[in-house]
Amino acid sequence: MRAVLEGVALRAAEVVKTLEQRLPLAASVSVDGALTRSPYFCEFLARTLERTVVVPSSPDLTGLGCAQLAFVGAGFGPVETLPPVPPPDRVVAPAPALGAALIARFDDAVGRARGWRSSRTGGSGDGIHDSPGAAAQAPSQ
Repeated sequence: MRAVLEGVALRAAEVVKTLEQRLPLAASVSVDGALTRSPYFCEFLARTLERTVVVPSSPDLTGLGCAQLAFVGAGFGPVETLPPVPPPDRVVAPAPALGAALIARFDDAVGRARGWRSSRTGGSGDGIHDSPGAAAQAPSQ
């Protein structure tokens, strides 16, 4: 489970790094969803992003925001009538950043994992264009 949590955090860091090349980002990032129930994930994410992670008191903050946008978009009221955003449950400051060696190991693992299915099944590797049962067939030697 730890590897999955770390993989999600490291992949999120790649996305944030790419976004940051295009536009300036805040020093903190707000996250919600089921993963925020894991203190380890939030701490690892803060270290990975090298940013403060703000965990809202509601793990469904994205859903709340979508509902509020729909409310305003449907003409039921202006933005000013919406309730304020709930206060954060906790704020996680980034501890020492992850070492470059760990990030390099993750990059290497992702590189090795790319195309592994196509090399084993002879398919496209995307799981969409492979023939049914291709994964069940033994690779030819």
